[in-house]
Amino acid sequence: MAHRLSQFLTGSLLAVLALTHVRAAELAEARVSSHIGQQLVADIELVGIDNPAEKVAVRLAHPDVYRGANLLIPEVLSNVSLSVMQRDGRQFLHVTSLMPVDADHLHLYLELDDGGHKVVRLSTLWLTPNPAPVSRPPPEPAAPALPAFKPVAPRAQVVPPAAPPRPIRMPAPVPVTEPASKPPAPAACAPVAPLNEEKACIALGAKNAALREKIGQLEHKVTVLGTLARAPQAPPPGAIKPKPAPKKQAEADKGGWRWVVAGIVGAVLAALAGGGLFVYRRNKAIKAKETALRGGIKSRLMPGP
Repeated sequence: MAHRLSQFLTGSLLAVLALTHVRAAELAEARVSSHIGQQLVADIELVGIDNPAEKVAVRLAHPDVYRGANLLIPEVLSNVSLSVMQRDGRQFLHVTSLMPVDADHLHLYLELDDGGHKVVRLSTLWLTPNPAPVSRPPPEPAAPALPAFKPVAPRAQVVPPAAPPRPIRMPAPVPVTEPASKPPAPAACAPVAPLNEEKACIALGAKNAALREKIGQLEHKVTVLGTLARAPQAPPPGAIKPKPAPKKQAEADKGGWRWVVAGIVGAVLAALAGGGLFVYRRNKAIKAKETALRGGIKSRLMPGP
């Protein structure tokens, strides 16, 4: 009831002001472009202007007007922006705000100054719900409170004293005695053991190792074959059983395998002996070359009679 009475009194006050200033500016129907929960964007046409070529000065009404209407000043009006624009010989009031409007309507009391005629007008802006609301992310859970941390004073580090530097002993100078006649400088000689001969010895050792491995594999195969030959094989079902061979033939077969194995082992031993003999002769030749080379160097270094 009190709200209706305040609206009636406000309307009566506005009617009285309108009758007093007949040619004062008026507010047409507002066109709101924003929605609930968004920043305010609205345009209001100014009509009944005395001089359309001169802009109308517009500002928010005094807070007493809201108190007289028994209304609280909305918080969004604390940062509202009002600007008058002229378009096609008409004037429009552009209203914007930095804060969003959370209500479905907003009462806007404005003071208009048209050529010295000041008047207060009311414009109620109606807002609609946002057709495409923006989903806000859920609030993050608060982090658990950490226990109070007491700083610990750092321990003083004990630095051991630096050891005194050790004295550096210089070697005693060695007297140099020059001979009466200097012998000629020996010519530079090549290394005693040629690299080619060492590579040949290494290659020969590798070949001997490979040969031993092959001989071992061959002996294994011969042993397996001998075992298979000695093992009696069961005849297939329905086949005629052969007559057992006489004992002399079996002994002859065993003797033949033994000769094959003996021949293989003898060949292996002969190959190893040949390789060892080759290495021995090569080492002996190398030592002879070293002896001859050393004797030549000594003969060059020794002075003549």
